[in-house]
Amino acid sequence: MKLSAHKGFTLIEVLVAMAVTALIGALSWQFVTVAVDATDDAGAALASLQAVESTWSILAMDLQQAVDTVATTQEVRSELQRPEFRGVSNPLAAEPFLHLLRDGWTNLQGLPRSELQRVAYRLEADSLWRESWPQRNLPDVLQAEPMRRLLLDGVTAVDVRFLPAAANSIEDGWLPLWPEEFFGMPRQNPTPIAGASPGEPGEPGEGSGEILLQRSLPLAVAVTLNLEKFGEIERLFIIPGL
Repeated sequence: MKLSAHKGFTLIEVLVAMAVTALIGALSWQFVTVAVDATDDAGAALASLQAVESTWSILAMDLQQAVDTVATTQEVRSELQRPEFRGVSNPLAAEPFLHLLRDGWTNLQGLPRSELQRVAYRLEADSLWRESWPQRNLPDVLQAEPMRRLLLDGVTAVDVRFLPAAANSIEDGWLPLWPEEFFGMPRQNPTPIAGASPGEPGEPGEGSGEILLQRSLPLAVAVTLNLEKFGEIERLFIIPGL
């Protein structure tokens, strides 16, 4: 009986098989790498969007809880009695672009403090910060260091506009600063607060000797953030009335 000779793989066949296996492995690794990178990019984009939405939510809560601190024209123009609600699109280097006094500061521990809280928003080195102070009636120079919270990175610019009560419509009448008197501009068509004595702003009421009080809050605030990742995003906030 004649035995058949067993024939194995040639060297060329082995090399071809190894090359094909290596090519498949390299392609598979590229696909896995692309999928992982896409997942990471999607996760980073989602985290950035969540940070933006969180910033809008915090800003909305502060503005909706803003307290209408009644101030006379003389007080507004005083350097020692600045209005609690104030803002400007292009502040000085050390100034916040928005400052307000808010109510509803939860006191779960029952500490001996007010539920009013001073809040400021500041843009520093492309980062948006929220600052808050536990005290209210102390001058700025005597205030403790604020509690700071980083809200958002990659913010190249912030623009704020304010809609006064005297505006004819929501399309026009927006102001780049608030209040106008605090920045040296006369207020146009002031809106008296209910129950205030009649008279002109800064002048005594008729026969009462009182000064006309004014609403210190705008009707609405428009905030525009210029973000490195998403470009320009604007949000409109309606301020509750008295």
